[in-house]
Order: sequence, then structure tokens, then C-alpha cells
Amino acid sequence: MRAHISSPKVAGFWCRRIGTSAFVSRPPAHNLCTHPPAGACRSRAAYFNRLLSLSLSLSLRRPAVNASPLCSRVLLSHPFSPMSLMALREQLNMLVNSMYIEGLLDQQFQQLQMLQDASSPGFVAEVITLFCEDAERILTELTKLVDQAVVEFQKVDAYVHQLKGSSSSVGAQNVKLACIQFRQFCEENNKDGCLNALNVVKHHYYLLRNKFDTMLQLEQRIQAYDSKQQN
Repeated sequence: MRAHISSPKVAGFWCRRIGTSAFVSRPPAHNLCTHPPAGACRSRAAYFNRLLSLSLSLSLRRPAVNASPLCSRVLLSHPFSPMSLMALREQLNMLVNSMYIEGLLDQQFQQLQMLQDASSPGFVAEVITLFCEDAERILTELTKLVDQAVVEFQKVDAYVHQLKGSSSSVGAQNVKLACIQFRQFCEENNKDGCLNALNVVKHHYYLLRNKFDTMLQLEQRIQAYDSKQQN
């Protein structure tokens, strides 16, 4: 299932941070975290329309990828909890702080949070979901490539470059650092090194995904609590 981008703000962020690399099988020649060329996307609506059009055209050319477990879980409704709103927010803050301490996140995630406001309360959740869907697609392709008798290291490196760029965009520090090491093994045409590096990337990614899962569940409960109080 392709990522569904419901907010032009999310589309704009994703387009600015990683260009169109989240939807293609190889990265562009320029840095993944640069802004698009001048005049390419002049407004949030333009970002949104461009990204959706590209996603649709590419999805027709390749098999769909199953939605990530994260996306399936966080969209489930959660029963209302008697826990106070203040306690929920404290629990969320403690979780995020622990992720910084563990090296799962860096300051880029703080910048991501700053883009969320009353007009787009689900901005962070949408960007996280896009990241996780894309990361799992890339990890699936990498697993296939490194398991081949003759590894195409250039293709492997292209996918790792994509994952490094998207990880940087959401502040996934450990995943990004693991990708940097992975790319060194690709340059050396070291199959065993690539196999080990892929396992390290998967370890850091799945640990991060589980934390993101809990984070989004807490945010959903906070939003539900806010809505209940307003009504």
C-alpha cells in the first residue's frame, strides 16, 4: 500500500527534505536533504499535487508493498483512558527524552515537531508513517539484494543512500549512522560486511519503529482526551 499523504504540509516537508527519493528505486545525484530546484514547487499545494502524481504513476509500474505493522497498529482506535491529560503528556515527553538519550533521535526530530501546530495536529504522525513505510520497503529490497549469489553493490548502495536520507529527515540518528557504515562496505564490495551492516540497520530501525508506535498511540490518546474535554 502506498503512503497516503492527507496534508499538503506533509507533502511539502517530505519533498523538501528527501526530494522524490521516497518513491523511486534510486536516489538523485544531489544530496537527498536539499531543497527542490527553484520554481519546481512554489507552494504547499504544488508540492502535494506533484508528490501525489509521482506516487500514482510509479505505483502503477511496480508491485504494491504491504503496509507496515506500525501503520496498521497506530490507526486502530484506542479506548478512552482515565489517565489525566497532564500525565499522558508527561509520559510522552519521557518517552521522547529516552529516545534522545538512547541515540534513536537527534535534533532534526525537534525541528519536525516544531512544524506541527493546531492547523496540522497529525503532521508528525503522517511524516513518521511515511518514513516507516518507505524504510520497510527499502529493507525488503536490500534483503533480496544481499542474499543473491552475486551482489550488485551499486544497487545496494543506492537503496542505503535512500534510507540514510529519509532517516536524516526525521532525525533517526542510529539508523542514519548505521547506513553510513553500510555504505562503506558497499564501496569495498564486501558481501559479509553488507550482511552484517544490514542486520545492524534492521536492529536500529525496528527498535525505533516500536518506540514510534508507542509515541503515536500516546499522541492519539492525548488528541482524543482534548476532543472529549472540548465537547
